[in-house]
Amino acid sequence: MKKKFRMLLMCMAVVFPMLFIPFVAKADHNNLQIYVSTIPKNGSDEGHLMCGSSMKFSLRICKSESTKGDMKIDWKVTKKDGTPMQAVYDVSNDGTDLEIYAPYGYSEKLEISACINGDPALTDTYTLETQENDKMVGKTFFQFDTSEVENKVTCNAFTEKWNANERTYTIVLPSVTSNDKHIKFKGWKCSEGGCYAEGELLTLPKKDGYVSMSAWYESLDDSMVGPEVTTGPAIGATEAPQVTTMPGIEPTAMPTQEPTKTPILTKAPEVTAKPAETKMPVLTKVPEVTITPVSTMVPTETNIPEVSITPVPTQTPQITVQPTVKPENTKVNKVSKVVVKKVGSKKIKVTWSKVENAKGYRIVYSTNKNFKGNTTKYTTKTGTKVVLGKLKKNKTYYVKVRAYKVVDGKKVYGAYSSVKKITLK
Repeated sequence: MKKKFRMLLMCMAVVFPMLFIPFVAKADHNNLQIYVSTIPKNGSDEGHLMCGSSMKFSLRICKSESTKGDMKIDWKVTKKDGTPMQAVYDVSNDGTDLEIYAPYGYSEKLEISACINGDPALTDTYTLETQENDKMVGKTFFQFDTSEVENKVTCNAFTEKWNANERTYTIVLPSVTSNDKHIKFKGWKCSEGGCYAEGELLTLPKKDGYVSMSAWYESLDDSMVGPEVTTGPAIGATEAPQVTTMPGIEPTAMPTQEPTKTPILTKAPEVTAKPAETKMPVLTKVPEVTITPVSTMVPTETNIPEVSITPVPTQTPQITVQPTVKPENTKVNKVSKVVVKKVGSKKIKVTWSKVENAKGYRIVYSTNKNFKGNTTKYTTKTGTKVVLGKLKKNKTYYVKVRAYKVVDGKKVYGAYSSVKKITLK
């Protein structure tokens, strides 16, 4: 009987070996696991975090005698090479979540560890690498946009600094070099709010993504409607025509004889002196009349040649007002048939009809229907269409267009078109 039972046990051991292998309890450290709970959509994955973004980690805790009651969870993040870490992290209030932020410009290999109640058996580690992908090489926290005036401005060099202790980015705002004499660079408009001048020190706290700084310009010719017109003096106003008569020819009484004076004629030729729109000529040469003074004799009309003061047309100087008058062809017609269409989640296409003899077109777009404030932007095109990008979703944009010509080196603008609006959803 005993032999049969032994044989049965041996057969069962061969057929069912697992029943005779001693049970080994699963190690306690498998009861704790670090896993990624939130991955940014910028090329990051579970083992790689792209610079300028953050990733969240959580814990999976299985039932264990060591985890009953209050739990104290200790998180640590260190660099594998032991050098100072530029990445920063925050732990949630209950200690179960950890969020790591990777600053721009720093690629690091990090080791994340978590431990419960100081128990080495309840510990887990995770390896993470922060890096820049091809699309982010050269990216910084501050992104400068000078596209309002295309191909005519250059953003000068700048240096950005990251402070890991304070979790802030600091920069001295750069200047802009422009070869467009019709605009003047005023400063930068920040996407986080506010306007700042070049050379100003700006410090902002970290955030996922970047802060957009848009160049702000002052148009030097927006108020110009045409060349300045200058006119001459008003005729007959400040410089009335002067009439110079013959010396000594005045219809006055007969003077007494004086050797030093020219005898006065008793009858002078008729002189008509009426101010006219043109100056009367001044006679520079008077016909010589030789009269011998005789005390008892009065020169008669027959002794003196008749002098007629008649302006000679060929000698009459013309007072011609020659202002710099805007030629007829400087008039710029109003732009019409403006059409605004959505061509992307953050782009719109604007088209309009061609204006005869126009040199180019000024497009103004804004989220303010009165085109005021920091949201107003300008661009210039020579064609009759433009695609406006980098717009914001769930915003209504207002657009208007006007044409211009160049006269004597200055832009002469026409009237704005009717305002069109479109909402990006």
